[in-house]
Amino acid sequence: MDVRRRRQEASFGEIHFGNARLGDARRTRRLVKTADLLMEHPGGTLPQKLTQWSDLIGLYRLLSTETVTHQAVMQSHCERTLQLAGRSGEVVLFIHDSTELDYTQVPALAGQLGQIGNGGGRGYVCHNTLAVTAEREVLGLANQTLHRRRTVPRGETPTQKREHPQRESLLWPGACEAMKGSPRAGCTWVDIADRGTDTFEFLQSLHEQGRRYVIRSARDRRLAGEDPVACDRIHQTLHGYTRDLPALGEQTRSSPKSSVKEAAVLTRRRTRLARSSPSLDARGCMPPVASARSL
Repeated sequence: MDVRRRRQEASFGEIHFGNARLGDARRTRRLVKTADLLMEHPGGTLPQKLTQWSDLIGLYRLLSTETVTHQAVMQSHCERTLQLAGRSGEVVLFIHDSTELDYTQVPALAGQLGQIGNGGGRGYVCHNTLAVTAEREVLGLANQTLHRRRTVPRGETPTQKREHPQRESLLWPGACEAMKGSPRAGCTWVDIADRGTDTFEFLQSLHEQGRRYVIRSARDRRLAGEDPVACDRIHQTLHGYTRDLPALGEQTRSSPKSSVKEAAVLTRRRTRLARSSPSLDARGCMPPVASARSL
């Protein structure tokens, strides 16, 4: 009975890639089998992971098919992640961050890669959106985008950079727009992002989509409108203003991986405010603001 039950249980590959739409059912079966084999042997090179010659050649043939794109492979997994997030009865955090994939030593990809690192390397910027519950259960990737960083021509103005259709700042709003679906009643979705997202472009996108968010402030922006705390505005910029707000609570966090004993006190404050912006109006509402100081 236990053997039959295990056979009936879906494998990792079937759960995450069994619904992949690759134009042929045989390609989907090959993708599922390859994913299961890679899970069994996560370390080493592909020949070390796929010890059977037929499995290795089958993967190479699959990857050489034009319809088997990165997006096509990831779509079924991302859809599953959003379904789990939509059924969740709690808070789900969508954590946005980018990393660089270095393929400098792969000549066959030379024409497909962009700059990475200090400009001397070649590869992709891989932008990930990881869905995690408040209890730290990882649901999966809600979105993943491979971005080829362009070479900026000499003499390009700041305005031209900001308006270029391949600008890197579009990765964050693009990831949010790609996440179709909505939470059920009683569940809250919150986008979490680092200081690279402190742009009016991203904030406007979040407001237009009605999303909740917490981002790390990178710029001490000027404030506009009336002060909701006092009858006259004392602070003209964001950082000084938030430091004077009453604290809702404090929490001390240490860094377990640091060789130096470090800790930070996180202080939570909340307010409504308006920011000076060419595109956002005075209805903008900041989420709870967390300020930190090192000990």
